[in-house]
Amino acid sequence: TTEQEQPFSIPGLSGAAEQQLDQQQQQQQQQNSLDPGQHGSRQQNQQQQQQSGGQIASSSSAAGHGEGSRNGATEGRVTDPDYEVPQGKLTETQVLLSHADKLHLDRYGFIVTQEEAASRAARAKRTSAQARREQRHVQKWRHMLGNSREDFVRYWASRARKVKRRVRKGIPDEFRGLVWQYLSGGRELMQQHPGQYAQLLTTTNDAVDMEIMRDLNRTFPNHVFFHQRQGPGQQSLFHVLRAYSAHDSKVGYVQGMGFVTAILLMYMSEEEAFWTLVALLKGTTLQPPLEGMYQAGMPLLQQCLYQFQELLKQESPKLGCHLEQEGVVPSMYCTHWFNTIFAYSLPFEQLLRVWDVFLLEGLKVVFRVGIVLLTSAQDQLIAMPFEKLVGQLNSKTKFPVLSRHPDVLIRAALRIPVSRRLEVLREKHQQTLAEAAAAAADTCGNGSGSGGGSGSQHLAVAPVTMGPNR
Repeated sequence: TTEQEQPFSIPGLSGAAEQQLDQQQQQQQQQNSLDPGQHGSRQQNQQQQQQSGGQIASSSSAAGHGEGSRNGATEGRVTDPDYEVPQGKLTETQVLLSHADKLHLDRYGFIVTQEEAASRAARAKRTSAQARREQRHVQKWRHMLGNSREDFVRYWASRARKVKRRVRKGIPDEFRGLVWQYLSGGRELMQQHPGQYAQLLTTTNDAVDMEIMRDLNRTFPNHVFFHQRQGPGQQSLFHVLRAYSAHDSKVGYVQGMGFVTAILLMYMSEEEAFWTLVALLKGTTLQPPLEGMYQAGMPLLQQCLYQFQELLKQESPKLGCHLEQEGVVPSMYCTHWFNTIFAYSLPFEQLLRVWDVFLLEGLKVVFRVGIVLLTSAQDQLIAMPFEKLVGQLNSKTKFPVLSRHPDVLIRAALRIPVSRRLEVLREKHQQTLAEAAAAAADTCGNGSGSGGGSGSQHLAVAPVTMGPNR
């Protein structure tokens, strides 16, 4: 057998192609499978790639897997059986080929139908007054950025509130990649370590490489940069993830990191994306590290799930009580909110605005946005039983607030005060863990433990439901 590509979904696309191409599916899958003999280097016209090296490598034995779960996943980490392609489904390549004359790109590079492209273009239209305001916004940002990172850092240090206010209004798309590097500290790290990224690309680890390769086709398959198998986007994604696994062997590569990295690659070069990823996971003087989202046991993710559950009860007691009565816990629906920073879950326009705030203010914006999503659908959710609740909560489009302008989501989220409450909940969670560990140690010390239990009070983390996005 050959490793299959992920089923592809395009908004507004008819399902008739599945019936028309069903008989051709096996042949097409063979044609689209990884070819161990064709590695090639990145196309020369891709200016994003500054350092070459470390081509995607595979072997016929490694590429021949279609299991329902990843054999190489590290114990204690989230695995996702839904990553694999169900039998009888079309691949993204088959759908693209059969509808090439009907597909278009939106302004961000996502492949959509002509009708959806027209709809998105209509939503993006601005009045002359709006266009003037946006132009003034761009000019203000150009002044803030100055001529170098040092210019922006000085402006930021002297006018922190103004920078925060303008970030919350949205970073102009033409400056977004550069500003993200400045806010995260990734640009500074890159300047401090010249040549290190290229050196990391020369390292190899076959087990990690295969884990990464299995997920390449599942990361934004309907984006023009990533949809082509072994294309420039997939190679860049592979390079950055491989380099990070070599840079930090304790974390290595974990599902979820690919979505974060792919968002960065849409706005910056490989090396810039790598150092921004390092800054996010290792933390800076302004932001705590995110590596706990991906380490064995996922301690930061466990903490976030606990905090979100308690925060929801405070913000919406009725909804929080209903979810608890139905047995729906945060790990069933919001794991990927935290470990991909909504990269898998939100429409792209809303996602970019969330990321603007996240790069400046950190994880608390994920809590705020999550609360707004749930409360916007509170009336419907309260009326649902367990099965419908889980389906609704894992939907990317069924939250009413997502049908409105991104400003509505951001403004509603930023009105929710969370900083102090999250700190209190963090301390409470740490105290609970310490008490559980002490109780477990006491049990073992008294010889009454049979080895069948653990004192850990972590919330169970359900498998992340990820797949084709947008």
